Amino acid sequence: MSAPLLLAVVHYNMCILGTVFNAVTLAVIAMQTPKTLTCYAVTLFSQTLLLMLTCIASGVHFARIIPNGISTFVVSSGPVHLFRQVTMLLPLSVEMGFYFECFLLHGHSHYCTMLAECFVYRYYVFVRPPPSFRAIWLLVLLVYLPTAVIFSWAASSASLLDEATARAILAPRGSSYVFDDDVLVVGISSVLEPCNLTGIFWVSGLWIPCYAVIILNGSLMYRTLLTNTRSYRMSERTRAMQRDIAMGLVVQACLPVMYGVSALMFAIGQINERSVVEVEYLTHMAGEVCLMLTPLTTLYFVQPYRQTIVQLVYKKKVLPQSYYTSINELK
Repeated sequence: MSAPLLLAVVHYNMCILGTVFNAVTLAVIAMQTPKTLTCYAVTLFSQTLLLMLTCIASGVHFARIIPNGISTFVVSSGPVHLFRQVTMLLPLSVEMGFYFECFLLHGHSHYCTMLAECFVYRYYVFVRPPPSFRAIWLLVLLVYLPTAVIFSWAASSASLLDEATARAILAPRGSSYVFDDDVLVVGISSVLEPCNLTGIFWVSGLWIPCYAVIILNGSLMYRTLLTNTRSYRMSERTRAMQRDIAMGLVVQACLPVMYGVSALMFAIGQINERSVVEVEYLTHMAGEVCLMLTPLTTLYFVQPYRQTIVQLVYKKKVLPQSYYTSINELK
């Protein structure tokens, strides 16, 4: 069975737009970041790069998640099936859909972690001298390491079913579960295997401590901006830019509510005896909204980047770089 046309159109448009928005944001960060925002730009660049790669993988994968008791099946109806023709390696092509699934989950789960990291960094530079450029890169890598390890472990799951077995298990559920030959169908026999269970927890449970960190640091940032109790006072211009950045982070922190929609879609599939094809596709598509909108919030709420986009779109002259570098408190 092919993917519903309307869902396919929405999916590919979101992935294309998300890839373009993230690529533009990467270019703006790389070329238009003032020196006073260099360290913070490292976190923004790493976040945007991961979102762009996740967006590309999502477009290539176009996953349909089918829960079946303690088993879960991944149907990949996107261009990933072309790897079968290119590689001509059957074991690799059968597992390719599952590898893409793990990569997608790793990208989506790390989104909340990176948001929390941005909140922590913004408050940290309110009260302490900014870290060095090397230190901030090291921090980004250390924060990313657990996610990379967990999903590399999940990708090596021993409970992975071959394609023929997965198709045979799904076929009795009806015509909606009989798939064309160009569709990759991979299943996990048990989500209770430690590596799978850990990966599921990392996707569905990590947001709880991350949001605790976000709320704590967000409230501290707000209090600092309100009372302005640093060892030296911010200028109004600096305060306005800091407020814009903080507001951008707050807006970004609201976007992961779409992952709640994804979790709801998966739960519906688990408890509903009559599965709905559209719900099985929407499990992943809901998260694509975050991938598409996050770079727009970065471009809008970080003033130097917004000025750059205004110049490109409306041909208006932006303020000189010295405008942003009057004092050293934005690092």
